[in-house]
Amino acid sequence: MREIDVHPPLLLDPRPLVRSRSVPLAPRLPSLQGRRLLLFDNDCLRHWEGPHAVVYPTLAQRLQAQYGVVECRRMTVRLAGSASGTVPRLAAEIASGAADAVVIALCETATAAATLLLAWELERQGRPTVTVCHEAALYLAAAMTMTVLPGLPLSSLTLIRPTSDPEMVAEMLWVAGEVEEALISSPEQLHMQFRQTFMAASERLQANAAGELSLWNVQSYQVTESASIDLDPSTYAAELYEAFSDSGLCDGLPIIPPTRERVEAVLAWSARDAVEPIVPRCFPSGLPLTVGTLAINAVMAGCRPNSFPILLTAAEAVADPRYQLMQAGVASHPGGHAILVSGPLAEEAGLASEGGCLGPGFRANLTISRALNLSLANASHPLPQRTHLCTMGSAAQLAFCCAENVRASPWSAFHVDRFDAATTCVTVVKCESPPNVVDQLSTRAERLVHGIADVAATLGRHSAYVPADLVVLLNPAHARLIHADGWRKPDVQRFLFEHARNPRQWLTGRGVEPVRSAALADHALIPVVSSPEDVLVFVVGAYGSHTMVGLPWGYSRAVTKAVMRHDGQPARHLLECYRGD
Repeated sequence: MREIDVHPPLLLDPRPLVRSRSVPLAPRLPSLQGRRLLLFDNDCLRHWEGPHAVVYPTLAQRLQAQYGVVECRRMTVRLAGSASGTVPRLAAEIASGAADAVVIALCETATAAATLLLAWELERQGRPTVTVCHEAALYLAAAMTMTVLPGLPLSSLTLIRPTSDPEMVAEMLWVAGEVEEALISSPEQLHMQFRQTFMAASERLQANAAGELSLWNVQSYQVTESASIDLDPSTYAAELYEAFSDSGLCDGLPIIPPTRERVEAVLAWSARDAVEPIVPRCFPSGLPLTVGTLAINAVMAGCRPNSFPILLTAAEAVADPRYQLMQAGVASHPGGHAILVSGPLAEEAGLASEGGCLGPGFRANLTISRALNLSLANASHPLPQRTHLCTMGSAAQLAFCCAENVRASPWSAFHVDRFDAATTCVTVVKCESPPNVVDQLSTRAERLVHGIADVAATLGRHSAYVPADLVVLLNPAHARLIHADGWRKPDVQRFLFEHARNPRQWLTGRGVEPVRSAALADHALIPVVSSPEDVLVFVVGAYGSHTMVGLPWGYSRAVTKAVMRHDGQPARHLLECYRGD
């Protein structure tokens, strides 16, 4: 008999490496008896209160009557979203005053950054705080402060909108109790509570070394020379899935173990260093998305190694300032990062462009898109409900990717229009799952494209109020009908710009606050795109009667990048990106 050890592989951590900044919480108070508190209103609380004048009096009275606070003064200062210059001065002014502690309200989505910056500055200057958060912004606030000041007390308002005085009184009584607890608990207690609430990672995933995770222990077996060991791979797969799901490190689907060997096989398809940042700061965590982190998540998502140049180019596109990733990553809009690939490398990477290419069954399409979404989620911080504020979400946030059906297009392909015939490009658009446009009967281009315009201008879509890039995915039959009628792609673009419009009065007082240019100030009909060039036309799918329209999130712009070699020249073959043996 002899003993042998079975060493399960170490896994690489799909999150960015985080170096703690070690910013301590301010010392807490022994009690609130005889203390002076400042209720800092960033102007959001005033708007949230509306007609309910009971909010501030109820909170102040409760703190004074039950907890012995001698004064609860209110201070209202409007905080802009980019108040990084004024907040430190404001914090210094407050810290030099008579207040022993500060209650900050209301942390909501638009002012979260400035509001939390004020809390951080006050804690640094020795004033304990508690930040009252709109419930929809609670996890966003936690993610933003996790690497800066973990343990920062956050209290949640469960009423999304005030409805009655009794409800508001009950809410403020609850908040008063959380304020008291946050200001007298020790920093150690607050750290523990923060971790339990917002950082509930599975204990099964233990850090073995920087950037590595250990899920399984070494197992020893007593065997004879002729004995064999039966290992059930499905057991390991199930345990891996459970551990990563419990830790919030996957998207709910099974994953491939990100071992070092698998990750290095992916990295071999790029000459860029693993620690090089692609996205310098992922919001709300503020952490970078590096080439290495992208490769780890690519393995987990099931990407083939040779698809990494396409994935890397898509990541570079969302990092472009025009894409507005800082807002797009947490927006309530249910759009995903649609990836549209045009050019000869698409086929080399295995991307489907014909029938069903936006549906199941095509590994490259699904895994490239999944890998981008998974990478951004893990870089932003894997929190319960994720760190974006999406109301319901959609399948577009999991996978939305296909290639252009270049062979079936009657026009020049998208990559030829933007670059040349030999250059492959990747376009990323923040848009919804595409609605279908069915047309089996039209025989003329104008009638067909008018149906597309009607779908593009649908009321209730974000683009009806905030114009942005419109994606038109024409099936080859519709494209050929339009072409046979003498229309070119610019004709389609111009027609949609001119006809995908809504009367101004239909938009007033509904939807979202419109964003309009001065050039449209006098127009009675408001277009869903700002110019014909903002209509992106791709020929996609099989011959049939169904075309689709990708309706955008209006605050972002589509970004197109060419797939490049390490020397900065466009890649003509995927192997030109390979640097392995």
